[in-house]
Amino acid sequence: MRPGDEGCPCYGNGTCNDGLVCNGQVLCEQLPGNTTGDSTSTTTGGTTGTTGTTGTTGTTGTTGTTGNTTDVTTGDTSSTTSDTTGSTSDDTTGGIDPGCGDVPDDMVCIPADSFEMGTSLNIFQDFEVSPFEKPAHMVTLTQSYWMDKNEVTVEDYAVCWALQVCELPMQGQGYNWGVANKEKHPVNGVNWYQAKAYCEWKGKRLPTEAEWELAARGTDGRMYPWGDAKPTCEHVVSDSCNTSGTQAVGSRPLGASPYGLLDMGGNVIEWCADYFKDDYYYQSPAVDPQGPADGTKRSARSFMPLSTISVSLHSDGPPTAPVTRPSSRT
Repeated sequence: MRPGDEGCPCYGNGTCNDGLVCNGQVLCEQLPGNTTGDSTSTTTGGTTGTTGTTGTTGTTGTTGTTGNTTDVTTGDTSSTTSDTTGSTSDDTTGGIDPGCGDVPDDMVCIPADSFEMGTSLNIFQDFEVSPFEKPAHMVTLTQSYWMDKNEVTVEDYAVCWALQVCELPMQGQGYNWGVANKEKHPVNGVNWYQAKAYCEWKGKRLPTEAEWELAARGTDGRMYPWGDAKPTCEHVVSDSCNTSGTQAVGSRPLGASPYGLLDMGGNVIEWCADYFKDDYYYQSPAVDPQGPADGTKRSARSFMPLSTISVSLHSDGPPTAPVTRPSSRT
C-alpha cells in the first residue's frame, strides 16, 4: 500500500489513483458507486519542492549532463539527470513496514518501498547522460521516514545560529544570509558540515541520496517530481524565469513531488548524507544503500534551471552553496 491507494494518504496535491477520491480525512476512498476495488494506476500530480526530513535536493531522474552552471544561488554543478523507468508493486518488496507514525505538521512521510534509481539512458532530451547516473537499478528502502516539506529557510537557520550552534553561512552576491526580505527564502551558502550540524540540532539528519530520490520521484518511474511534463516556470524557481536568485520556499506548488514535497527541483541544491563516487551505482546495495564507505566528496541533489534537466552536485564545501533538508526515521 502506498499514497494514492485506497485507505492510504492522498497525494500532496489532493488527488488519488484512478477511481478514488480524497476524503475529508485526507485518505483515498472509492468514488460513490465504484465497486471495482483498488485502482492500480498512479497519478503524477504535484508540485516541486523539497520536503525535508532527508537530505538534499535533486529531482526525479538521474540522467544527462548539460555542462557547468554558474548560478551562485545553487552552487556549482556539473551533471544533470533525467528519467528512470519502472515501478514496483508491494508484493515485490517483501515484509516492508509501511507505517508512518504521527508525522509532524512540517514534514511528510515517505513509506518504505522499492523503486528504480538512476537511469540506463545514454541520451535524454538531446543531453548526454553522465556516467555516474548509470545504471538504472532497483532499490528497496525497508523503513518509512519523514522529510521536511520545505527547504530550510533563512529564518529557520537563524535560530540555530543565534543559539551559537550553527556557523555563519556564506554572505555576499547571490547568498541570502543577511539580505532584507529573504527570511522565507532557502538558506544557501552552507557547506555539508554546517548542513549536518543544523539537522542534528533539530534532532534530525541529512537524507541518503536514495531517500532523496524516492521522495522526489516516487515509484512510478516519472521523469520529474510532478510527472513527465516538461518543466516550466510554474514548476521550478529558475533564473531562466525572470526571477532574481531564489524565491520563498514552497512558491511553486505545481512542482510538488508525489508525496507533496516542494522545491525538489529549482531554488537551491540540497545536501545528502552520502559520500560520492562516480561508479557507485554499479556496486550500490539493493537494500537501504548508504553511499560509499568513504570519499572526499559529498552528494547533493536537485532539479535545476530550465537550461538543465536535473542535477547531482558532488562537493564537500564552499564555494558550492546548497541548502539542507532534514529528515528522520519514524
